[in-house]
Amino acid sequence: MTIKVAQERLNSTVGKTEIDLTDLMENIIGEIFGRMFFGDSFKDKNVNGKPLGIATKNIFFELFRESLLNSSIEISQRRKDLMNEINGIRKCYRSLIEEKRNEKKIDRVTIIYMLLEQQG
Repeated sequence: MTIKVAQERLNSTVGKTEIDLTDLMENIIGEIFGRMFFGDSFKDKNVNGKPLGIATKNIFFELFRESLLNSSIEISQRRKDLMNEINGIRKCYRSLIEEKRNEKKIDRVTIIYMLLEQQG
């Protein structure tokens, strides 16, 4: 699966004169996560105009950065903005989980399928 995703993403760059390798790698990693966890492509899933995988990575990075730079208890505007972004991502993931929960036919075992099975 990893090779297939990488090939798909690399093929989408054919003919382009400039490629941001960081964005390309983040896109590949996000896509692998989506397929591995949900069994679906994240290609069409967006939060605030960003691909879901990249938005998730950005939140983790920003939270880590905030924890290193701001040890004070006061809530900054940036933290409020981060919480809004987190809530948008949470809604997107919840809708994906609900879609999987409501699917009648499971064509492959994914991590989310195994977790939903454990819930009963």
